[in-house]
Amino acid sequence: MKITAKNLPLALLVGSALLISQAGAAQVQVMLFGQPCSLDGPSEFSGSQLRSIHQVSPEQTPLSDSVAALRASLERIQSAGDLPATFVKYRDQRRSRLDARLRFEEAVAKAHRSGDANAFSEATRSLIHSRRHPPLVKKLQAALKAGPSQRAWDEVREYFVEFSGPDGEEDFHRTLRRLKIQYHCSFEAERGENETPSTDNDAAAQQN
Repeated sequence: MKITAKNLPLALLVGSALLISQAGAAQVQVMLFGQPCSLDGPSEFSGSQLRSIHQVSPEQTPLSDSVAALRASLERIQSAGDLPATFVKYRDQRRSRLDARLRFEEAVAKAHRSGDANAFSEATRSLIHSRRHPPLVKKLQAALKAGPSQRAWDEVREYFVEFSGPDGEEDFHRTLRRLKIQYHCSFEAERGENETPSTDNDAAAQQN
């Protein structure tokens, strides 16, 4: 699905829409969902810190079902330097979730090739609460029996995602708001000629 201004999560628009206009504010140019944006914050933050914040953001470290994409996200989050201390908790949580998802997807790929549910069970035992693990293995066994049915494999992933713990995204945006760090995006392709860029007030009005 193409992510545009129309289908961005409302929380992102509400919490991350206005350009900070105060004197001396820090600003860096970034890409957000394929759109050119700025990330703005109080002058106490350096450009390097803002770039690191964006580098570890959920958009830059997606929880994909692709092993290659997950490895790239882990490398990106691990290489982010000069990250403000207030984002360390989020970074560690996100890194842990990415690592667990990578190990899960590697186990899924191996089970898909070999048809071995036992190996999958051992590889994923520590990635999910013990009470939730047997149903996960049963879903994997059902997917193996279903053969090429993509829906059966999707159900395995959906179950794991639901019960594998928080992904840190809410904490990331909560920290942005608390520190008055915001994204400012125009989304030119999605606006008519007479429309203005989205703002906090616009997003709030859409919600009410």
